[in-house]
Amino acid sequence: MKTLIKLIGAVQKDGELRYTREGLAILNFVVAGTQGKKPWFHRISVIGKFAEAIAERIKAGAIVSVQGELVQDRWEKDGKTYSAVQIRADGVRVLSNKGHEIVQDNGGFRLIGGMNVVFGYGNLTKAPVRRTTSNGTPVANATVAVNRVFTSGGEKQEQVSYFDLTAWEALAEELANLPKGTGIDFTGVLENDSYETSGGEKRFTTRINVKRLFRAEPKLADQGEKPAAGEPVAVGAEDDLPF
Repeated sequence: MKTLIKLIGAVQKDGELRYTREGLAILNFVVAGTQGKKPWFHRISVIGKFAEAIAERIKAGAIVSVQGELVQDRWEKDGKTYSAVQIRADGVRVLSNKGHEIVQDNGGFRLIGGMNVVFGYGNLTKAPVRRTTSNGTPVANATVAVNRVFTSGGEKQEQVSYFDLTAWEALAEELANLPKGTGIDFTGVLENDSYETSGGEKRFTTRINVKRLFRAEPKLADQGEKPAAGEPVAVGAEDDLPF
């Protein structure tokens, strides 16, 4: 299964094209926009010949349309395992090189408005946690496991990605009533968030704010790919994102 995403936003800074030791081209850049009053900043990676073809057009302030797959990258540092959510793009279009909707802040550009929508299917890794905000609004948090099946080096590979979900009000109540292991289809908005650890260290996270939620029927869910056993790895700091 894939978790798909479509974005329309501004390229925050000029894209960076690099090559692996094997000569594979990778283009990295950040697309920024606004959902309501809340800004978002998301990493984009384009791989292969397409990366080389569009690199010169990915300039700071350009308005772009991006579609691709949401993935969870993992790495180790100082004996700890970290992860970050990233978008592997299979389609990028430059819509405009300037516009009155563009603002400049945090050392880069951001589009006011735009598009930010995620479509996914996954299984709940544990029972959702429901709470109530200080003004009485119900909110529920959960994590879904998504099996990614892809080909690398001519061989079929499988990887599990874990994505954090947040639901509000009526959707919070619906999500909170679902048990561990439930398969759900969902749509939402990919948002950025930050928090401080008990040791005072600032951490950044990326989560999906759920807008629609559908529970998969058990028999249908059983026929799909099941996520491998395991728990999410610790979320790592994303220091290069400007929030």
